[in-house]
Amino acid sequence: LQGDVSSLEGGVSALEGNVSALGDDVLALGDDVLALGDDVLALGDDVLALEAHDRAVMNAVAMVEPSVVRFVVDVGGGDYVGGSGVIITNDGWVLTNQHVLDGAFSIEITMMNGDKYDGAFPWWSSNFLDLGLVKIDSNRTDFPVATLGSSTDVTVGEGVVAIGYALGLPGQVTVTTGIVSAVRTIFGDEYIQTDSAVNHGNSGGPLINLQGEVIGINTWGLSDSYLGENITNLNFAIPIDDAKSFINEVLTQ
Repeated sequence: LQGDVSSLEGGVSALEGNVSALGDDVLALGDDVLALGDDVLALGDDVLALEAHDRAVMNAVAMVEPSVVRFVVDVGGGDYVGGSGVIITNDGWVLTNQHVLDGAFSIEITMMNGDKYDGAFPWWSSNFLDLGLVKIDSNRTDFPVATLGSSTDVTVGEGVVAIGYALGLPGQVTVTTGIVSAVRTIFGDEYIQTDSAVNHGNSGGPLINLQGEVIGINTWGLSDSYLGENITNLNFAIPIDDAKSFINEVLTQ
């Protein structure tokens, strides 16, 4: 009988040990569940941040898109040049690149809704920067206008959006997103560098921040054939603060 009791006590002790081990496992599992809960919360925060960014991009585009126009420029000999621009006054002054308008015999300007206008002659170009201003040939005083921001507040890493009529594709504008990659001086002029995709036809279109303000005018990029290097997403915009003096000079004369 004593042997049976001893055996029973040993079984109880083993059972108690198993219960203790099971308790430890349950506690460990509880810790894992808490950690998983933290991960889920963090993932939820990431999703909310991503959704907020997407909404900011959509809102910014909606603010500026109606003021972005398509240029088709007749340069003679049956040749045409495409580009983009942004309306900056209610009576139809459009800011773009000088190289979009160079050599123009006629200028056709198309708005987002498909309305077409001629560009009035003469047009004005900057003496130093690749900028041009042309007036829409119309008596309208209710053109949609983009808000000009400040390029002095541009921060490397902030989100930006390039808007323009890339490659002359029919229909609506092309919208590409990215960040400010750098603010650097090249050939003596300052540019906002961005990794937003910019292609032929984007020239003269606005680079905007996520508040829907124009911070630059897209003007040029390095292609994949530059010096034989494989290059992607190195594009440059003229800071809008550099354009403001040119705008004021033309519009106040």
